[in-house]
Amino acid sequence: MKKITLLLFAFFTCWQINAQVSSYAFSQSNGTYMALSAPTILATQTATSGTSAAALDDVNYTLALPFDFNFAGVNYVTGTNIYVNTNGFVSFGATAPTAGTYGPIGSTNVYDGALSAFGLDANGGYAALGSNTTGSPVITITSGTTSEFTVGALISGTGVPAGATVVSFDATQVTISANCTSTGTGRTFHVATGQISYGIEGVSPNRKLIIQYTNLRPYNVTQRNLDFQIVLNETSNVIDFIYGSSISGTTSSAPQVGLRGSVNTSYLNRTSATSWSSTTAGTSNTQTVTFLNTVLPTSGLTFTWTPPVPCSGVPTAGSVTPAIQNICSGTVPATIVATGFTSGVTGLSFQWEESNDDGVTDVWQNAVGGTGATTSSYIPPAFSGTTIYYRLKVTCTNSGSSSETASVSINPPATPSNQVTLLTAGTVTLTTIPLSWTNGNGNRRVVYFSNSPVFVDPVNGNGPALTANTVYAGSGQQIVFDGTGTTVTVTGLTQGTTYYAKVYEYTRCGAGPYDYYYNVTTGTNIITVATQSAPANDNFANAAVISCGNTYTGSTVYASLDEDSAPDGFGADMDAPNVWFSFTGSGTAQTVTLDLCASSYDSSVLIYTGTSGALTLIGGNDDDASCTNGTRSKASFNSDGTTTYYIAIEGWNSGSTGAYSMTVSCVAVNPPAVTNQDCGTSLAVNVDGVNVGSDNSYGTVNATQPSCDSFGSIQDVWFSFQAPTSGLVDCAVTVGSMTSGNFTVYSGTCATLTETTLACNSNFTGTITENLTGLVAGNTYYVQVWSNASEQGTFIINLSDPSLSSSSFDNNAFTAYPNPVKDILNLSYTSEISNVQVVNMLGQVVLDRKMNATEGQINMSGLNSGAYIVNVTVGNTTKSIKVIKQ
Repeated sequence: MKKITLLLFAFFTCWQINAQVSSYAFSQSNGTYMALSAPTILATQTATSGTSAAALDDVNYTLALPFDFNFAGVNYVTGTNIYVNTNGFVSFGATAPTAGTYGPIGSTNVYDGALSAFGLDANGGYAALGSNTTGSPVITITSGTTSEFTVGALISGTGVPAGATVVSFDATQVTISANCTSTGTGRTFHVATGQISYGIEGVSPNRKLIIQYTNLRPYNVTQRNLDFQIVLNETSNVIDFIYGSSISGTTSSAPQVGLRGSVNTSYLNRTSATSWSSTTAGTSNTQTVTFLNTVLPTSGLTFTWTPPVPCSGVPTAGSVTPAIQNICSGTVPATIVATGFTSGVTGLSFQWEESNDDGVTDVWQNAVGGTGATTSSYIPPAFSGTTIYYRLKVTCTNSGSSSETASVSINPPATPSNQVTLLTAGTVTLTTIPLSWTNGNGNRRVVYFSNSPVFVDPVNGNGPALTANTVYAGSGQQIVFDGTGTTVTVTGLTQGTTYYAKVYEYTRCGAGPYDYYYNVTTGTNIITVATQSAPANDNFANAAVISCGNTYTGSTVYASLDEDSAPDGFGADMDAPNVWFSFTGSGTAQTVTLDLCASSYDSSVLIYTGTSGALTLIGGNDDDASCTNGTRSKASFNSDGTTTYYIAIEGWNSGSTGAYSMTVSCVAVNPPAVTNQDCGTSLAVNVDGVNVGSDNSYGTVNATQPSCDSFGSIQDVWFSFQAPTSGLVDCAVTVGSMTSGNFTVYSGTCATLTETTLACNSNFTGTITENLTGLVAGNTYYVQVWSNASEQGTFIINLSDPSLSSSSFDNNAFTAYPNPVKDILNLSYTSEISNVQVVNMLGQVVLDRKMNATEGQINMSGLNSGAYIVNVTVGNTTKSIKVIKQ
């Protein structure tokens, strides 16, 4: 008897589960909203506010079903009570919902189900009217519509006698049953208009129960009324929500619209924030449809909810996967899932069955334990270690017929049928090899690593846990991984060495010692891979010999930093992985150029003489402007033909590595055009305004790096002058055949040079004048003029004392501020400034303005940050100043 009771309970439960509201079909249409012609009133609003039946607020009304109606698989017979709630929904079941239920779909209330057409905190609506005359029963309508008014409805407001009701109304006026007793400016009168009613239309067996809400509104929000109907259709059990006229305001509301079953996890709802006509299926039981003056249901919009048809005849059972599971004792099997069974109907029940021998002698019985034994998917209990079979029985409750799937089995462990695949090496380094793979169908995998291609496969048996170490011991077969993952990185390897790896899928059972079941087949679970090798010329001692007319390529990616104590200079630091070359020459002096412009990374080059640990820097370069990509390097040095020179190629900082290309070219050594090749041999120039011609062709390389060209090979010539009594010197350099000019000015001595503030000028092609001020009379100052090898040539230097020239600017009467400047540069002079021109350091005119005034402003806000020359023209004289734009 107990077994029969259990089966009946399971039968009923399964039938209920398979009659979820989620199986209903949703559709929508547009028609005409037809209000009931002779409704039976459930409730009429008699108050305009408050929490009470008078305001149609938070109240359940009982309504007996006029015919049998099936909802969510439960048949409610004629006379069964349903509950009509003022919050826009109807519920089934013996238990009434909490009267203040505002979200009937997401609610945890105990009821059998809910039909929510406008589920939110709502009450009866009312119309807001205008003012009237004292002693008059007539109120002029200033808002609302006549369709909202009901004869006999309660009216309230300042000056209205208590209990006054509507007698009649037309398009513009409402007449009440008593005269108003006072007048007032801005008075508002309210007419209560909400109503809940029902009606029965049609003839059996196709009748309709229509539950009608008239002028329902979101709680206490004026002018937000909505008419709608909830319709139950006899026989078909179809449910319709039909929406009528609506008025809304600017305050948004969010009703729940849809169906809920006996629990709130069983639901089928709609959602949209923009349109009632284009809602989508909800994905949670709390989703809503926006109700707003711009988001309203059109009159006649109908939402239809159609239940699935009942099953009939013999159902299709379908099939179950996985067909076979081999697992360890005590392990919970993977979920077994049925597919392909009869769908789209109600009245199906599911029951998983079990047998120890596939029903041969052990009769199939209901499965015991596990999870979901009466659903279409089942998680069996933990495996006992003995083979067991499962199948699914599918029954149509309407016909009483059933069918069963083929059985599936859960068995003791066996060798995994699917081996690990796609063993792959990632980015290999000098000493590491990362490995990854795709797992098979065992529960673990082990990775063996070796310096030999021959592996000794593991064998099935019983033993302790495997021990893995990702640091390779150096030789022999070693376990580097054991577990359930898909990656491992092997470390401690020797650079430039070939290694071998093999992965095995296996099943491990027990709690230690363990039973092992290995798949030892070979496919894509084995790999050969080698570590990277450092460049052959990675170290100073192995410097590669180079010669003129050749190009040398390679990479510093796997190089190390050697001779890091060697001197830095020429804008380059010995701090990055490097490779080494050596050049000795053929016995004849040559100028050797190392061109790395074609390299693919930000390179630096340094040139030394000497021995390891005692190197002397003679040349170098970080960034050379003549390269198309200015972060590449080019440097020249003079070889005496017998000395060995060492060249280090590296990156611009400690983490910079990449591929390089170095072209070596050689020409006969040409003597410098002038002798003033360094500070100590600088040419003395008088401050007298006389042009001094010079030539920096074949200039020697100096290590003194000016601030405006701190990364180049500085091939320069030097000049010196003594500051005049005025402390003022205009230093002008004009390019000749030199295609790019650069100069700066220093104070101090040749041993301790200090660059003069704002005096550094680079990459100009015309004339640049530096107005030096504040010089110490009688002190010696130095001018460094340079170009790189491809830009050298003739130029003119001119030094003058502006205080001695009557035609020059009166510097004391000229003002330019601020400097540095962010946006506006202010200029003033005692005489009229006719023109102002701004030139960038490439010699390009970027601003040109007529001023014709003694003072004015130049807007430099649109210029890039950097140094500019501002040429100020007064009469026939031009004053050039250097300005820094921030």
